[in-house]
Amino acid sequence: MPNVKRTRRKDARPEEIIDAALAEFAEVGYSAASMARIAARAGIARSTIYLYYADKEALISAAFEARLSEAFNAAGQGAALSSGPFREVFHEMLTLLYKRIVKSEALVLLKVLVAEGAQFPQLLAHYHDTALKAAMTLVVVAGLVEDEALLEIEATAVISA
Repeated sequence: MPNVKRTRRKDARPEEIIDAALAEFAEVGYSAASMARIAARAGIARSTIYLYYADKEALISAAFEARLSEAFNAAGQGAALSSGPFREVFHEMLTLLYKRIVKSEALVLLKVLVAEGAQFPQLLAHYHDTALKAAMTLVVVAGLVEDEALLEIEATAVISA
């Protein structure tokens, strides 16, 4: 594990802890990862990690929100520049989202869900809720649909097709 100096800004620590957690999850999986090893990877004391995250579940939840929001924001920027029928723009947005996730640390989170989701159904539920909320917000913000109720109808139609 790299020896990282502890002279950092306090506001940078949450991101550093998430980076360390993702590296640990990628190496040993979610269930085998320990907060002590994550803290060591981040170059902080084990007790320090608990100032930011109550437990491993809170940490992975923060990682979902941080990494998924990055991916959804990138896809939304691309979709906002597109024009055309909802179906085409929505498909383009999903393609951009897929590419962004596959090329980022968010992929580690998806691997955790696939490998360990059956053991940790609360992770699947949190991922579902986080991703669905982000996607619906993204479509509204990108201007593809003005009404969230209409969005649910159109998204269901596209997914069913």
